[in-house]
Amino acid sequence: MRYHRKQQLIDKPVQLRMAAGMALHWVLYFLFILLAIPVWQMLTVSGFSKPFSVVVVESWAHMTPVFLFLATLLPIFIWESIKFSNRFVGPIYRLRTTMRALNAGEPFEPIRFRKRDFWHDVAEEFNTLMERLERQGSDPEPAELRTETRKEQETLEPVAVG
Repeated sequence: MRYHRKQQLIDKPVQLRMAAGMALHWVLYFLFILLAIPVWQMLTVSGFSKPFSVVVVESWAHMTPVFLFLATLLPIFIWESIKFSNRFVGPIYRLRTTMRALNAGEPFEPIRFRKRDFWHDVAEEFNTLMERLERQGSDPEPAELRTETRKEQETLEPVAVG
């Protein structure tokens, strides 16, 4: 049985930063191509017989279909990178939500990642650790209890022995 993700942006700050990086790289490559093609034309085809501005206009006119094709690829690249990022963002998100649940005192449920996700070994190690802690009777106590205990300890006055 295969489980499909219902949402594509699981960790928005991470995935949007990755998409922005992909878009920035695409724009830089595109600008490089816009400059490289006329330079290539001037060096190989027209030589230096025409002004550079004329070579730019002519080469860009010939390459317009290629530029349009490249422009259509940008959203596809971004979409595919977001889908791919789910394979590592999803497991980290699942690990984080499980740790929050444990910290809130909820019972431990072993972590299972999707078949194509990365870091199955992290889930196995985490599950093994939690099972060992449960066997030892050392369930992590909720954060509220740790905070209350710490506050109680801080308010106790030292007792002089003597």
